[in-house]
Amino acid sequence: MIGTPVFAAVALLAFVGSYIALCTFRLVAILVRLVDVAGTLKHHKGAVPLVGGLGILAGYLLALGVYPVFFSENSYFLIASALLVITGTLDDRFVLSPALRLVVQLVVALTAVFGAGLVVETIGAPFFSGAIEMGWLAVPFAILVFVGGINAWNMIDGIDGLAAVLAFIALSCMLAIAVAASPPVQASLIALLCGIAAFFLFNLPVYGLHTHRTFLGDAGSMFLGLAIVWHALVLSQGPTAVMSPITALWFVAMPVFDVITTTLRRVLRGRSPLAGDRQHLHHLLQDHGLSTRQTLITISIAALLCGAIGLASHFAGVAESPMFALFALVGAAYFTWVRRLSKSASQAAPDASKIETSQ
Repeated sequence: MIGTPVFAAVALLAFVGSYIALCTFRLVAILVRLVDVAGTLKHHKGAVPLVGGLGILAGYLLALGVYPVFFSENSYFLIASALLVITGTLDDRFVLSPALRLVVQLVVALTAVFGAGLVVETIGAPFFSGAIEMGWLAVPFAILVFVGGINAWNMIDGIDGLAAVLAFIALSCMLAIAVAASPPVQASLIALLCGIAAFFLFNLPVYGLHTHRTFLGDAGSMFLGLAIVWHALVLSQGPTAVMSPITALWFVAMPVFDVITTTLRRVLRGRSPLAGDRQHLHHLLQDHGLSTRQTLITISIAALLCGAIGLASHFAGVAESPMFALFALVGAAYFTWVRRLSKSASQAAPDASKIETSQ
C-alpha cells in the first residue's frame, strides 16, 4: 500500500528537481539565446529565459522516475509531454510554423487517445435530459479538447504567473477529488503541483524575484494545458471516473471563458480567431490601470471562486444540469463584462492621443 511518506517524497523530489533544473536551464538559455524580448504585445524589460516548461517537466520526471509504478502508469503522459515541450522549446528559440505546431499537437492528442485510451465518452448531463454519450464522436471530440486546451493555456499566458497560477488552481482542485482515484494519478498531480510551485520562485511578480526572472515559454504553457486536459479526462471519463465533466469545466473556467470570448470577439470583428492582440482579460485590466500583480490577483480570485463552486457542487452532489446552466450564465456575464472593458479602453485611447497631440 502506498502511504503518505511516498507522496511526500514525490512532492519533495518534484520541487527540488524543478528548482535545480530551472537554475541550470536559465544559464544555458542565456547562452543559446532561448530568451524572450519585449515587443508589440510584450512589455517586460530585458531578455528573459524561456525554460519554465523544461524545469517543471524535469522535476516531474525525477519525482516519478524514482517510483517505477508511478512512472509506468504515466508513461504515455510523459511521452506526450516530452514531445510537446521539445517542440515548444524549438518554437521559443526558432519560431516554428503554426502548421507544424498544430501537427505536433495532433500527434500528442492521438498519443493520449490511442495510447492512453483517453476519449470523451460522455459530456455528462448538461441539458436536463440525462447523460449525453458521445458514441462515434468520442475520439474526434477528445482530439479537439486536447488541441483546444493546449492552445487555451498558451493564449492566456500573457503576464507573469498567470498561466502557472491558473494551472495550479485547476490541478489543486483535481487533487482534492483525486483522493478517490488511483495512487499513480495522485502522484502525477502532486508532482505537477510541486514543480509549478518551484517555478513560482522564478515567475511571480513579487519584489526580489526579478533578478532570476523566468517565463514558461510556449513549451511551458502548452505543457500545462496538456496536463490539465489529460488529468481532467482521467478523472471524468471511463469506469474509474471520480468526477463529472461539468465539474471539470469549473476548474478551468477562466481560461475557457477567455478563449471563447476572445475568439468570438475576433470573429465578430471580421478578424482571424488566431490573430494576436491585447484583448484578453489580463490586457484589458492592465489598460484600465491595474498593475501586473493586481491583475494576477483579480483573475486568480475569480478562478478560485469558480474552482470552489466546482468542488462544492461535487461534494454536495448537486446535479450536473443546474451547474452547467450556472456555468453558461457566468460565461455570458464574463463576455458582457469583457466587451464593456474593451469598449471603454478603446474610447479612452483616442482621448489619450488627443491630449498628447495638444501637448
